[in-house]
Amino acid sequence: MAKLKKLTPTPSAISNTQNDEIVFSFKGLKRYSYDTASNDGVFFIRYLERLSKISTQTWAAAYSTGKHGIAGIEPMKVDSLTKAAQNLVPSGIESLIVMRATGDNHAFLGHRIGNVFNVIFIEHEFGDVYNHGK
Repeated sequence: MAKLKKLTPTPSAISNTQNDEIVFSFKGLKRYSYDTASNDGVFFIRYLERLSKISTQTWAAAYSTGKHGIAGIEPMKVDSLTKAAQNLVPSGIESLIVMRATGDNHAFLGHRIGNVFNVIFIEHEFGDVYNHGK
């Protein structure tokens, strides 16, 4: 009987290219930003539908659509957040990425490592995380 060659799996690194599909992580999600939404299933259904659409995009495609595209990407400095939100951002992070949680400008914010978008805030109530210019 012939001896089989042992196959050794090789780990693949997370790429930092713009063409990677968008993957979401909620490991660092702060309850502060969606605490008032405990009885708003409609909001979260719309949010999950939006995440599903965004996750079919590449980072390059999402960035090319601007802040009113499917992902609604725009950068935001941490010092633009409310004081309460600033205190919840992990140390060392100076800016976040804002994406649209629903079609009505509700936002979720986080930071990117490779192709993974680490969600920190899901803003259910306008103004809980940052001033929307009102």
